Amino acid sequence: MDRRNFLIGAGSIGAATIGGAAVLSQGAVAEVGSHTLNASEINGESDDGTLDAIEIEATNVTFSYEGLENPATEATVELQIEYDGVTEAIDSATRSDVSGQSQSDIELGETLEGDVLDHSELEAADFEATDDGSQTEKDVTVKLEVIVTTSADNEVTGSTEDTLEVVMNNIDSEADSGGDVDGEVVTYEKIASNDDGWITLYADFGETTHFKIELDEEVYAGWPDNPDEYFQEVVVDYGANEDPGDDYRFGFHGPGGVDDTNVSEGYIKYNQGSADNPDRSTVDGENVTGFTAEESDDQHTYTFTVDWSALDELPSGLANPGTPDEVNLEAFGGDGGNGRGGSTGTVYYNVE
Repeated sequence: MDRRNFLIGAGSIGAATIGGAAVLSQGAVAEVGSHTLNASEINGESDDGTLDAIEIEATNVTFSYEGLENPATEATVELQIEYDGVTEAIDSATRSDVSGQSQSDIELGETLEGDVLDHSELEAADFEATDDGSQTEKDVTVKLEVIVTTSADNEVTGSTEDTLEVVMNNIDSEADSGGDVDGEVVTYEKIASNDDGWITLYADFGETTHFKIELDEEVYAGWPDNPDEYFQEVVVDYGANEDPGDDYRFGFHGPGGVDDTNVSEGYIKYNQGSADNPDRSTVDGENVTGFTAEESDDQHTYTFTVDWSALDELPSGLANPGTPDEVNLEAFGGDGGNGRGGSTGTVYYNVE
């Protein structure tokens, strides 16, 4: 059995501007500014629970400094892992063209990336789930630190940090993992939640795309109020048009059937019209190669697998379109009764 890489997807978890400043007695300050950290949660599945790497990256990094007693001559930003009280850098980049005693919003201009397992206190076994059906969860701290060196060889530093949660699932060999038989690792990235956190959409893009909708039972425990008419959908505007539409709706429906059809469980709605003048049709997911939909036993998790290059039973132009470069996404659902519905709203996502 090949061991699996745990990889972060290309899209961003979210950019944050955090004032992690270090202030010296003379008032000098250095801080990491806006950045995109492609790591806040990694959720993987395989049929043997093993992995080789947990790769993370930081892009679009900026930094600032002010109040230096002497002009800056160099600035280095490090991508660091802290675990069990030990902090180690796994990548860094240096700019030697900085100057002056104060500058703001300087672009690092490089991507920082590395493997969490390069930390001397961590190894793959710490994260692996070796028993069938088991799960391991472990948190590590990811840091970005800027070190500004002055002409007097003094250093001013500042940092920001985030917690990386690694969840590894070992899918029982008798169970249906929703992935390849030889064990597929799925790295879900959170896309959006609605205002009260009841409905959350996750995605993992690749040649095969995985979507996941999770419902928070603590927010609404009555799901589904109508056991026949409930539904959950991932709405995809393929190509992210200026006027977001619903080229595809990948859904799961209760046994009552979708709209005026008898289609239940997994289905695809496709729109051959426009956002203003839709022309939607529904096809049973069981009849479509390249698509699966699953509902968890507790009815609070819905997963959809889409192989863009293999979709069939759809009209020309919608079938086999290939993985998109960009999309607008929305999770949308309702329980078909007197309970509630919910939507994450439409969110732009750059797949590349």
